[in-house]
Amino acid sequence: MDRFELNWPGADASFYTDGWRCRIVWREKSRRHGSGSMGGTIDNNQQCVKRAAESLEGAPYFLSALRARGHQRLAAQIESAATGTGAAAQPPVRSPRREEPRERPAPRRAERRERQVADEPAQAVWLSALEGDAAFETARDKRSKTWYELGSPVVPGESLLLKTPAAKGKSEWVLKRTWPDDAGRKAEFVVAGSFKGVARHLVDAGIQAQGVEQMLSALSGVEHPELVEAAKAWRAKGSTH
Repeated sequence: MDRFELNWPGADASFYTDGWRCRIVWREKSRRHGSGSMGGTIDNNQQCVKRAAESLEGAPYFLSALRARGHQRLAAQIESAATGTGAAAQPPVRSPRREEPRERPAPRRAERRERQVADEPAQAVWLSALEGDAAFETARDKRSKTWYELGSPVVPGESLLLKTPAAKGKSEWVLKRTWPDDAGRKAEFVVAGSFKGVARHLVDAGIQAQGVEQMLSALSGVEHPELVEAAKAWRAKGSTH
């Protein structure tokens, strides 16, 4: 099952799905070192869709990440459930199966859109400043003699590697996604004609400002014009993050 982070305030929440079945696993962030914390699992599909819809303000790229993994039907369900829903998700205070209904006035769509524009993440601003084509596509397999390790800039436990274009021939950037702790899981590949396509995929997948900084730091020694310009564009947007 694919995993996505929901960014609940005060809790770590992961959304798992194969496109049909859903599960949310959450745990409150401990306030004291070594102390226990409350957590739980939500297995009911309807409740998972509802809680995911309530989480969109804290995870603005969640729907894009779902679609990027091929879960268009589920993304449409969550988007439909989110209509008129503006409250950020909170971890359940009792059993996750016995949530009490919460009645909150829903903000008007215009107000919600204005707030989203005002809070536009730095990584989205950075992406718009990059040159090149933002298109990308998935591939079954890609090989390279040289992979640049990016670490885990998007999801913990997920390791990313990057192949830059060869000096001659077609310009092809390849992003390789692996899971070192899951030897049985096959690597996934994303191919783009420019670095902006790779960046577009990562932004859609939910990369945060800290992740962009981690990625650019890992690539700081790679001499490629598009990477050099990407680093300059990120520093130029420094006032936004």
